[in-house]
Amino acid sequence: CCQQPSAVVTCQAEGTLSRHGIEEYVSDCVVHLDHRVEAQTSTRRLRVVKYRGSAHGTNEYPFLISSTGLSLTPITSSGLRHGVLASRVSAGTPALDRMLGNGGFFRGSTVLVSGTAGTGKSTVAAQFCDAACRRGERAIYVAFEESEAQIVRNMASVNIHLGPWIDAGLLRFRSFRPSLLGLAELELWPNLVASAKRHGARVAIVNGRLSENSFKGYRRIRPLVRRTLRRVDLIAVQDIATRERFIQLGARRRSTNVTGSLKYDGAEMRRDNPRTVELKRLAGFATTETVWLAGSTQAPEEAICLRVFKEVAEERPDLRLVLVPRHPERFDEVAREIEASGLSWTRRSQLNSSSPVPRPSILLVDSVGELGAWWGAADLGFVGGSFGDRGGQNMIEPAAYGVATCFGPNTRNFRDIVNALLAADGARVVADEEGLGAFIAACLAMPAEARALGERARAFVQSQLGATARTADAIDRLLASNPIATRAAA
Repeated sequence: CCQQPSAVVTCQAEGTLSRHGIEEYVSDCVVHLDHRVEAQTSTRRLRVVKYRGSAHGTNEYPFLISSTGLSLTPITSSGLRHGVLASRVSAGTPALDRMLGNGGFFRGSTVLVSGTAGTGKSTVAAQFCDAACRRGERAIYVAFEESEAQIVRNMASVNIHLGPWIDAGLLRFRSFRPSLLGLAELELWPNLVASAKRHGARVAIVNGRLSENSFKGYRRIRPLVRRTLRRVDLIAVQDIATRERFIQLGARRRSTNVTGSLKYDGAEMRRDNPRTVELKRLAGFATTETVWLAGSTQAPEEAICLRVFKEVAEERPDLRLVLVPRHPERFDEVAREIEASGLSWTRRSQLNSSSPVPRPSILLVDSVGELGAWWGAADLGFVGGSFGDRGGQNMIEPAAYGVATCFGPNTRNFRDIVNALLAADGARVVADEEGLGAFIAACLAMPAEARALGERARAFVQSQLGATARTADAIDRLLASNPIATRAAA
């Protein structure tokens, strides 16, 4: 049978790990590269930011690009032990393989290597391909900045010789000059847009978003903004109000299209999905119980939830609390807080399909990548990161399941979603611990109203689906109107 392919994707970091934020979200492993000069000394550093399914070292480690390729010198081996969850493939750098568990990347995973210009992203990708070919496996290198000949020449200077693998049919290159420049939400890069147009490419803004405050700011420099927007061939926006703001800034009306928000597409809405069903079975949730999930929490939100739960559970022993901290490094800290509460509890990592199902009052989810499925097991929800200065977390997942959801007042990072949910009467804002306690108590006392709140949220998410297809259709029409671009894209 065919082996599941693995992919290494490189992207340029600009203040964040990736330009749009979605890349690191969907990737199984994220490696960040950094190049800095301090006291006239140049140093490249590597850090494993995320690696689904395993523990990993989170320190920065210096590395060199020399005549022998990329070499890495770990400072410490602390936290680099991994359980064997699947077969692995070498990254092409022995020291990096050791950091990732003495075997490299999990086969079939997607790895994002992020860094600014000049940090060695192309070298990491080339070394990965070289290692695959040495194992007799086939690899494909997709490039958008350099031709095949340029990459082969440049990599030979660091002793990574790709030519023989091309001749042997193990390595194939696909180099493109894109015929379409896609910008997300409110990315207006005048020089980039102008350059794309000079090279004959179309320009599209997808998932366009323009708040009232941003509109007021851009209006002050309308001549510059208008000149850039006039060069954009397609502006696919989230709503009618945004479309009108773009037009007032100078966009052509015929170039704007209301397609909806891409953020809602892909949200799981079925509570009977296999993953959720299995987690509910492992946790021993009964149909007579009410499950309250506090997701993506940060300090001191777990302590707040514990106090509220302890007070409410005295009268409602059928209430179960599921705590899902945002950051794995806080799992043990939260465990100590739960232990100190004196309530019965267990860890997600202790649930085992072959052992008797425990029925503790509190479940601490000390695993990564499961929150989406756990939301499907919840009746009541609190979305964390909203009592502090984090700016909130994504509340689309609980809304899509029909969870009666609340969150704190600090949700600036999800302002559009929050406003839309509140307008649909599909969520509640709680100001503080007292407000959270009142929300949970009201939901328990009036379960029909709680279910109605969740159903309104679910109906709202349902109404927003389809933006991806509508955006794709708009792009297809754009390319079809430009025969040159269509041939290049093919």
